[in-house]
Amino acid sequence: MTGLSVPVGPEPFTTLSTKFHTLKFGPWRCYLVDTIGFIRDLPPFMIAAFYSTLEEVAFADLILLVVDVSEDLPEIVNKLKASLRIIDDIGYRGKPIIVVANKIDLVPEERLGIVLSKIREFGFDPVPVSALHKINIDRLVERIVSHLGRAVEIAVTIPYGQDGGGYHQVISYLKEFGEIRRMTHYPKAVSITCVVPEEVLDSVSGVVKKHGGKVRTLGYVGERIVIQRG
Repeated sequence: MTGLSVPVGPEPFTTLSTKFHTLKFGPWRCYLVDTIGFIRDLPPFMIAAFYSTLEEVAFADLILLVVDVSEDLPEIVNKLKASLRIIDDIGYRGKPIIVVANKIDLVPEERLGIVLSKIREFGFDPVPVSALHKINIDRLVERIVSHLGRAVEIAVTIPYGQDGGGYHQVISYLKEFGEIRRMTHYPKAVSITCVVPEEVLDSVSGVVKKHGGKVRTLGYVGERIVIQRG
């Protein structure tokens, strides 16, 4: 989803540092944090250090729990149990978790079905993907968006003003907190069709009206979301 390239390998601590990237899913600006993985049989002092690194997960709005479906089924079950226990221990409760079943390109279809069925026994509806070959990433994005809330389409009319300052501020605000779909320029004003998250509609309306503009709500939208990399 991010387009980032990072080192990978079987050696411990290859991907020790936390990765961070900004994405926009349509009008939603999200901070995607790739935490460290879970490693078995660590010394106690290292376990404490890992927990402190993972504590930020407790503040997330959504967790993508990535499962390697090419591993043996007992290993998958053990890791899933351990991951869920750690997630609970650090205080992430009552918020959504999406299980991402990765590396489906390495697994025969029949075996994949068995693995997905086992994951469903934990109460999850896993999203099967191949990150390497970008298979079903669109399905994962749709699942993420389903947890982000509702989007509202609005029509904004904003005058250019004497110095154009207010006009440019409104445009910048709409790009930051929404997704501009269409913009039409007229002699004295610009008309903009924009999609914004429902929770920021009032603040967007306030900014537009502050600069002499008008906002009209067109309705809720459910169109396919396009990823914009930050």
